[in-house]
Amino acid sequence: MDRIPILLLSACASCICSAGQIHVQFYSPSIVRITKTPGYGPVPDKPIPVVTAKPMDPQPEEERTENGAVWRSAELVVKLDAQSGTVSFHDAGGKLIFGEKCAAEFPEVHYNGKKALVNIQKFLIADDEQIYGLGDWQNGQLDRRGATNRLMVDNVGNGMPYFCSSKGYSVYWDNTGPVWYRDVVGEALTMESEIGDAVDYYFISGGDLDGTVKGMRLLTGDVPMLALECYGFWQCRERYKSQEEIVDTLAKYRELGIPVDGIIQDWQYWGSNPFWNSLDFTSPDYTEPKKMIDAIHDLHAKLMISVWPNFGPVTKPYWELEEKGLLFPFKTFPNTALVHIWPERQDYPLAVKLYDCFSSEARDIFWKYAKNLKDFGIDYWWMDATDTDHRYREGDYEYPTAIGCTFREVKNAYPFMCVKGVYEHQRDEDKEHRPFILTRAGFPGQHRFGSNVWSGDIMSHWPVLRTQISSGLGFSLTGSPMWNCDLGGFGAWEYRNAKMEDPTGNRAWRELYTRWVEYGVFLPMMRSHGTSIIREFFAYGEKGEPIYDALVNAVKMRYELLPYIYSTAWQVHKNGKSFMMPVDGRTDAYLFGDSIFVQPITHALYTDEKSFIASDDTDFSVAKPYEVTLPEGVWYEYQTGKRYEGGKTHTLSTTMSTIPAFVRAGTILPVGPDVQYATEKPWDDLEVRIYPGADGTFTLYEDAGDGFGYEKGEYTETVFTWNDSEAKLTVDDPKKRDFKIKIAKGE
Repeated sequence: MDRIPILLLSACASCICSAGQIHVQFYSPSIVRITKTPGYGPVPDKPIPVVTAKPMDPQPEEERTENGAVWRSAELVVKLDAQSGTVSFHDAGGKLIFGEKCAAEFPEVHYNGKKALVNIQKFLIADDEQIYGLGDWQNGQLDRRGATNRLMVDNVGNGMPYFCSSKGYSVYWDNTGPVWYRDVVGEALTMESEIGDAVDYYFISGGDLDGTVKGMRLLTGDVPMLALECYGFWQCRERYKSQEEIVDTLAKYRELGIPVDGIIQDWQYWGSNPFWNSLDFTSPDYTEPKKMIDAIHDLHAKLMISVWPNFGPVTKPYWELEEKGLLFPFKTFPNTALVHIWPERQDYPLAVKLYDCFSSEARDIFWKYAKNLKDFGIDYWWMDATDTDHRYREGDYEYPTAIGCTFREVKNAYPFMCVKGVYEHQRDEDKEHRPFILTRAGFPGQHRFGSNVWSGDIMSHWPVLRTQISSGLGFSLTGSPMWNCDLGGFGAWEYRNAKMEDPTGNRAWRELYTRWVEYGVFLPMMRSHGTSIIREFFAYGEKGEPIYDALVNAVKMRYELLPYIYSTAWQVHKNGKSFMMPVDGRTDAYLFGDSIFVQPITHALYTDEKSFIASDDTDFSVAKPYEVTLPEGVWYEYQTGKRYEGGKTHTLSTTMSTIPAFVRAGTILPVGPDVQYATEKPWDDLEVRIYPGADGTFTLYEDAGDGFGYEKGEYTETVFTWNDSEAKLTVDDPKKRDFKIKIAKGE
């Protein structure tokens, strides 16, 4: 065998073999980057900086072997077989964790007449292994074994090139174009980039799923703290049609004493479609935007506003971007100059164009006009359609971007760059308020820009509600913790068309909507939104009626849990934790934070799921049985305090106000005060609930609720410790407060 050149460089070890050039680079003792190129020379630079971590220094020393080389860190052994061109990953004791099946492949392909390389790597996966992640697929599956998917950002479902294993490792495939994931059980798991200069992936040995998420955050950056109010309840609909309507809606919530922290203005505040996304209040129904926003603030609420990445042809941003060649000539929504006619009228076409967010100049121009809205007093951003809502035509993918790549090479990073532009500009200019961006598409690393991705324009159906659980978990397991969905689903057309004068009175719809809102209590963002039927709670009866009470009780539960949720957000930021994690691979339940197990009611108990209308005599006051299967251990029902043994299935007696949420034994849970908005009252007199049966600890996190003082250490951590055998609670409180201690009896 010819001598194999292995060069120990300052940042990585490089091996030249018959399969090409292979680079091995440690980013930590448990994270390794592998790059493979068909030719020789340095690894090409990445056009989009998803990974922000720097390689470990010094790199582990290599050991020459007969067939290649071995690198050893404190946690990993990486072996390179230069004859086969494969790399394998082993634990510190030498046990195989994961490995490649064969050398990388780089077949040539032609796109629109231009030659490019496809990048393919096949891996060996044990038959009994589960694979999670890959984004928020809307098919009800959590385990991706045996699946074939084209990983792309989209309106409904974001495919992300990252997967994690039940064996406690994960792989981030670093490519910003479309990627194919194919798993043939018993043969190989294949990752295939449609275009790229190199096979380039990171192997993360986390030990468990929490560890893999933490490793991904080490690579791609921390999740910033959002303002406390962002974790309250947000009301929205498609859409408020005047400044009076949005203010009156919020005022009605305050009048009824329903807690809410924010309201969201959806599209068309700019008026007609030629003015699409003017980033200004150019509609005649919004003539006094400053007055409107001041009124919202006077009601102790915040305003989020919808902005888009494309522009109508009579808008100022369009003119400036077009003059500089910073608009893509793609066909995108809306395609017509006519407003609110569906399906779209093609006999009145409209040339709305998508902006080239890969250009720093274009991002500056976008912010220049978005700042007009910010100067009116807008608090937060809803960046809709960052998946591009692109109606593809021949040659579009090969259109050049401002950074020299074709659109195909960076398509999936479009939302990343859109969100990055707004986040960084706001941070540069606003030193008082934390940015928060709700957006329809996501990509790895986007979490570091204050981004919360929602699952798109999903339909209002019971099966769709059920798929949201696996969808959110799949997204969270890519290392991106901020996710939510339209509570009630976006499109409720069938319920609206069920021959009822007032569709909010449709009892089939009422049951679905209520259960969806209750599920939303245990999401990183609780936000009601949709079209066809209004979502405001005051349209669903009044106090004392089952549906109205269930909706209001759900929101009140959310505010009770704010100290727990905000403290969880701190753990997400500080320690790489997650809001949502799977339990035993289940698709009907999950852990919310470390201590609360949730199995939402996602089946109709009172009406027929297959019918979009229910009888007027449907009685929502009658209790119904519902089966819950708890994980191992001891659990307490949150709403009743009743104690249950885990590892068993229990039948609950439920009403429309029942939300099956269970607190783990050993949990210390601070309960927030009764408030109308998150910052109404300080946490100076909290009730602290103890759930006995195990030792436990909890860190209550508090800061100013907004601003960036937390980045400089301006926060407090109150540590509660429960000794179960002694029934003793120890509190280390920098503020020296009194707490109301309540021990669950389990009766």
